[in-house]
Amino acid sequence: QRAVTVGINYLGLPCQLGGCINDSHTFVELLTNEFGYDVSCIRQLRDDNVHGRPTRKNITTALKWLVNGAAVGDHLFFHYSGHGSQQEDTDGDEMSGRDDTLVPVDYQQAGMLSDDE
Repeated sequence: QRAVTVGINYLGLPCQLGGCINDSHTFVELLTNEFGYDVSCIRQLRDDNVHGRPTRKNITTALKWLVNGAAVGDHLFFHYSGHGSQQEDTDGDEMSGRDDTLVPVDYQQAGMLSDDE
């Protein structure tokens, strides 16, 4: 069992949200108390955590950790609470012409994470 949970309130930014960090905390409690996940098997990224900020790089690294070595029968869980968006589809795989994206806390510098990644 492995899990990644991301909660981004965009603290101090004009697009600030409320409750996303709390959502992440709630999912950690749910996974450990109800589904038996060990805390050491959960990666939590929150923008109130200096060492686990939900930057583009950290989210990508956490997703790679989540799936690395996964085998049939493994339970993998991903939770994201934050802004989502869309951007132009550059490889033509979307009928709408738009890729769905996750918006990391450092989106202004590093860009968004598209569904092609």
